[in-house]
Amino acid sequence: MSTSEDAHLQKMAALGRVTRSLIHDFNNSLASIMGYADFLISDLPEGTEQHLFAQNIKHAAQQLQGSLDEIRRFSADGQNQIPGIPPGETSPSSPLVSSKSILLVEDREMVLHTVATMLRRENHKVECMIDGFMALDMIRENPEKYDLLITDYTMPEFSGKDLLAEIREDFKEMPVIVMSGDMGSLHDLQNDKTNKNIFVLPKPITSENLALVIKATESVRNNSIK
Repeated sequence: MSTSEDAHLQKMAALGRVTRSLIHDFNNSLASIMGYADFLISDLPEGTEQHLFAQNIKHAAQQLQGSLDEIRRFSADGQNQIPGIPPGETSPSSPLVSSKSILLVEDREMVLHTVATMLRRENHKVECMIDGFMALDMIRENPEKYDLLITDYTMPEFSGKDLLAEIREDFKEMPVIVMSGDMGSLHDLQNDKTNKNIFVLPKPITSENLALVIKATESVRNNSIK
């Protein structure tokens, strides 16, 4: 391989890393934009101008998500498709899910508040943490307190990957939902057969898709009880 070819490959690899990082950041922002728009659509009277504004905000966010999906197809991670719920798309209706005690871990406060609000609107009891270390301490202090752990995958210092490794070591039966805009990471998690009781949720997150994945974790709990 010539020096120029090697330099080109390094440049393309760097561009791919920057692209994945930007998609990750955009997905975090879109999670909040679409979440808050959904809250307004649900709360505002239909037929009002304000309700229409909220619908248009969500529609604009979905258009941006479509553009991000196009960009993703040109990145290496774009080849990794997650079976099940595509990012940014919604199911026709939310399934009925029993109330749960949930520990939510997300380092971005706006995304944390958005997802927590989605959960509380479905009558779940939610405790929020922005730090994986502290979340792990809370679980170790009272492992029976939580029915479910929901964590972001990409976080500084103590990442969702680190938290997941500790949970799998000490609390193998606890269901975990991993959120991320990095399709490659979610694909690897979903295809690792050693990852028992792990569910993936692509960002941006909608209330409907969140409810679907939480519903899927109930089969894990039910099977462990039998």
